[in-house]
Amino acid sequence: MLRDAAGAVVAFCVCWVIFDELHINTLAVKPADRRVGLATTLLREVMAEAAAAGAKNATLEVRASNTAALGLYTRLGFHVAAKRPRYYTQPEEDALILWREGFDDLSLKAHSACGSLRVCTSSGRTPSTRRRKCRQTSKR
Repeated sequence: MLRDAAGAVVAFCVCWVIFDELHINTLAVKPADRRVGLATTLLREVMAEAAAAGAKNATLEVRASNTAALGLYTRLGFHVAAKRPRYYTQPEEDALILWREGFDDLSLKAHSACGSLRVCTSSGRTPSTRRRKCRQTSKR
């Protein structure tokens, strides 16, 4: 998750590593803070942490009409691997299944152009062993 200088959450990602695959379930950025690189910064952090945990590939689903998200994922090395017809409802829409093979071809260090942020991640396998790590990132 990304927090601003006041501690408010401005972006978060819900994901898990299953065997050697990173499964990205949800990525969200506060509407007022979109289009400044927060999602890129957060996904790079998530992929770096997943790679450190042994993940070799990443996958996610996205609405076929979500061109902003598709652009982001394409820039980060994902490609469309399949389509799930009528996966989403209200409105009904196809999902595109995206994959990224490997993490070696992309610099995974966070390059924040987003001002002063705290990047917070969790590590560990169970809630009782999970440790929260936060670090400061600043404008380049």
